[in-house]
Amino acid sequence: MKKKIAKGAPAKLNLKKEKNSNSLNTNNHGIDENAILEKLLLKLNGGNNELKVKIKKNIQKFILPTINKIESSLKLNKKESRYFQILKNNFNNITNELGINIDFLSDKLSERELEIVNFIINDYRNKEISDTLNISIATIERHRYNIRRKFNIINECCNLKTFLKKKAGNEL
Repeated sequence: MKKKIAKGAPAKLNLKKEKNSNSLNTNNHGIDENAILEKLLLKLNGGNNELKVKIKKNIQKFILPTINKIESSLKLNKKESRYFQILKNNFNNITNELGINIDFLSDKLSERELEIVNFIINDYRNKEISDTLNISIATIERHRYNIRRKFNIINECCNLKTFLKKKAGNEL
């Protein structure tokens, strides 16, 4: 009896496959559903490009000039200046379509490590980061070690900044 079921099972599977393949291509009214889905996807992708262009223009015309005006009107100390520079760099990354792939980073890192990564990607040295965040250089080095550990690059001879820029899609 087991042999009969085993012999009959492939025939039933083939019948199901034929039904499924037919239903994917056309429905009861002869409409090609795959072609319709492809057209919808093309429209959606085109819409995304339009949205990207609008966001880029708004950032360049409204946000960055406002940030520059605020920065120039304030008497900023070094720490505040660094934060403004990072803010401008992040907006520029968005407009250059080289924005940081935050999903890749945020899934693995703590909030503080993300903050350290932001400084590293923006070319700040440990001393500058420690001065800005009011933490010791040893703490910065520990965060850098933890970041390297989380991305399995502890024993590799690779620059953390270069690695992060490449992984974040921000390679210059």
